[in-house]
Amino acid sequence: MFHEIMMDQPSKTDPLSLLLQISSQLNSSLNLDEVLRYAMDQVVGLLNAERGFIMLVENGRLVLRVAKNFNIENLEKGHGYSQGVIDEAFKDKKPILTVDAMDDHRFSARESVVASGLRSVLCVPIASRNQVLGIIHLDNRWKSGVFTPRDLDTLVTFANHAAIAIENAKLYQNLKASINDKLRLQEEIYQEKIKNEIEREASNLREELAHHIVHDLRNPLTVVYTAFSLLDSMITKEKSPDEEELLIKARTNLKLLARMINDILDVYRLENGELKPVIKDVDLSSLVREIFSSPSIALSRNVQIRLRFPGEPFFVQGDESLLMRIFTNLISNAARYTKSGYIEVKGIIDPEQSCALVDVGDTGPGIPEVYREKIFSKFIQVKPGNHPAFSKGLGLAFCRLALEAHGGSIHALDNPEGGSIFRLTIPFQINPANEPE
Repeated sequence: MFHEIMMDQPSKTDPLSLLLQISSQLNSSLNLDEVLRYAMDQVVGLLNAERGFIMLVENGRLVLRVAKNFNIENLEKGHGYSQGVIDEAFKDKKPILTVDAMDDHRFSARESVVASGLRSVLCVPIASRNQVLGIIHLDNRWKSGVFTPRDLDTLVTFANHAAIAIENAKLYQNLKASINDKLRLQEEIYQEKIKNEIEREASNLREELAHHIVHDLRNPLTVVYTAFSLLDSMITKEKSPDEEELLIKARTNLKLLARMINDILDVYRLENGELKPVIKDVDLSSLVREIFSSPSIALSRNVQIRLRFPGEPFFVQGDESLLMRIFTNLISNAARYTKSGYIEVKGIIDPEQSCALVDVGDTGPGIPEVYREKIFSKFIQVKPGNHPAFSKGLGLAFCRLALEAHGGSIHALDNPEGGSIFRLTIPFQINPANEPE
């Protein structure tokens, strides 16, 4: 499905404000066609292009979704633009700028370039996590040198935000589909007299949750981060110590907010089977040492670190990034609640189970038995006595889901010396169902 748009082109007098406006609009709606129509019109005007279109990958092929100032019938037949330019940007995952395609040795011999009389061309892939989601194409048939390297950077920035908008829309639909499936199962279990009430309440929760995660959280972060990055790059004078400190604090807090939002999204992606581990050999002993040496791990002076592995390196099979986050969560929790004694990470090989068993233990307040399963649920808070919460959100839920994606498990146990132990199993042979596609 595509849309032809014909709107007056905006002025180029304030590209920064317009780029921020486009970024905000991209993330202001979960209706992808509506967002792309607005964005295409604005970008064509911003970069003084004659024409433009956006294609997205659907079922393994590029499909036209929105176009401006093009003959739609010709576009559907593959006429009026250079397929060679599209193919190169799509396959190489790199943006293309040509000041005169008729005189560019890369494209001048192609029949589509000659037939279309193309001069200035910008073509940028819309990509996320090294996967191309689509293509943005702008051109001018009458003038050479219309586009500059700065225009290319602007279009790349736009493409990055377009990728976020596309993923948001897909995630939103996946969340709705997942919750709908759970509701259908629920309807079969509950009695008929309460089923309608449950449906109404769950439906409201479904919409509010999906909207909050995909829209209300990522939209302001995207706009603020874009504005900060652009403004920071435009400051050419030497910064005072106070100014530099403010910029450092801003970057730190933006990264913290992004990490919190990504934790929420990653938990939902793990639940839906969309985040799959990339399996390779990982030296767990080296990984744990790196975590303990991180400035983010604040240990009390009265706490001893114990690392016990049968040998170093201690290799396991898993996704290094996910394992880093799992053990960072566990060690951070142990450091937060352990004021004296020790924090111990111990690994052994279990040949009978073909797995590694890893214990993360501490001498903190411990976890009452009644809570040892609850702490792995999302958004759980456990406050036994006067102690702070054992879990305030998604850290332990992420750990369990990430280990299950490896075919492993995690359980909370009592430490005989006082405190708690988290016991992890990490299989040596990953179930093919859990391997990345």
